[in-house]
Amino acid sequence: MRLDQAIAHWAEAFRQMEIETAKLDARLIVQHALNLSDMDMLVQFDRHLSEQDQKVVAKLAERRLKREPVAHLLGYREFWGLNFAVSGDVLVPRADSETLIEAVLADIPDCKAPLKLVDIGTGSGCLLLALLSELPNAVGIGVDMSTSALNIARRNARNLNLTDRCLFVRGDFATAFAGSIDVLISNPPYLAEEEFGGLDVDVANYDPYSALVSGPSGLEAYEQILDQIGAWGRPLPSVYLEIGYQQGEALQALALCNKAVSVRIKQDLGGRDRVVTISYE
Repeated sequence: MRLDQAIAHWAEAFRQMEIETAKLDARLIVQHALNLSDMDMLVQFDRHLSEQDQKVVAKLAERRLKREPVAHLLGYREFWGLNFAVSGDVLVPRADSETLIEAVLADIPDCKAPLKLVDIGTGSGCLLLALLSELPNAVGIGVDMSTSALNIARRNARNLNLTDRCLFVRGDFATAFAGSIDVLISNPPYLAEEEFGGLDVDVANYDPYSALVSGPSGLEAYEQILDQIGAWGRPLPSVYLEIGYQQGEALQALALCNKAVSVRIKQDLGGRDRVVTISYE
């Protein structure tokens, strides 16, 4: 079997399982399994795969047939042009979450300012570290309840040479901070309990439940975050929260009840509500 035939074979197998990204997944899995570069994939398309090569590819591909996310098979996911290590202990970064990065950067007049950022529910650290990569004089704190998630975030900070500008600590969505904070970000769990059953297998079986489901209403994590805003010292930070596409109005009302001065909603590339920006000053 040639390299291109192996990709075609597994792409068809994935299509039979109704995996939408079948061809891309097959290509990524073959490339990773055989440790090939992008150039290798172009020039070695007719390379003959040994029996051992085929076994290595099949071992990974069969895990994908069980709907294990490709990011878990590769051990990383690209986000904001950066590679982030992932595992079953953290939510796999989504492209839609880049909307939050865009919202923050659009509001910062001087990207060289010495800003202090806090990321609550940091997971892999992708949001905080992506922002720090764009803000050379900023520092940040990432908070998560999971020790395993914090270890992944620290690993990503090391890989991106950002360890001197960030700290990862254990805490929950009600964690309060002393001193001035410029920007607070969070992609908290925002699904209601009844929504969990409707998730794709790729998500429901492999992403941490605690990173997906907030509680009966889906708003519980937001309520904890906003209830603590007054304890973070003044001036109060600008707050950027990723939300579910149907939660914009509910978050707007919740923020205004917590003394927000203005609330803006930003849509993702699909035109769905994705990020709420809350100002208190």
